[in-house]
Amino acid sequence: MVDAASAFETAIPKDHLLTEKDTRRFQRLFEAQATRSYLYLSLGIGAIAVLLPILLMLAGGYEGHDSMSSYYTVEVWPARDVLVGSLCAVGVFLFLFHGLSRLENWLLNFAGIAVIAVALIPMSVSEVLES
Repeated sequence: MVDAASAFETAIPKDHLLTEKDTRRFQRLFEAQATRSYLYLSLGIGAIAVLLPILLMLAGGYEGHDSMSSYYTVEVWPARDVLVGSLCAVGVFLFLFHGLSRLENWLLNFAGIAVIAVALIPMSVSEVLES
């Protein structure tokens, strides 16, 4: 079985079935695909961050909302769905990101799970009104 570290090795083993030229070509293709995946994840999070306030105002109006979290507590169902769906999508993106170190990867996974938990386990309306 091939481990994750061997996927990035540049040395070609002697019993390799591909020619050196084909091996280098497939390594370049893999690197390009990994780069594209990372960029698409980054663009996905950025697009959600830019579009979320706009979509919330379109779905729930502007009156009576002093923060983005107020769209969850006020009875505006399309806006609530947009907020929860966007937070869950950001959480999934953060979980799918792979950090450059173990600590960074662990923190990204924790942040992804925390964002999804915030979306799915909100405070009650009475707790929001008291603060």
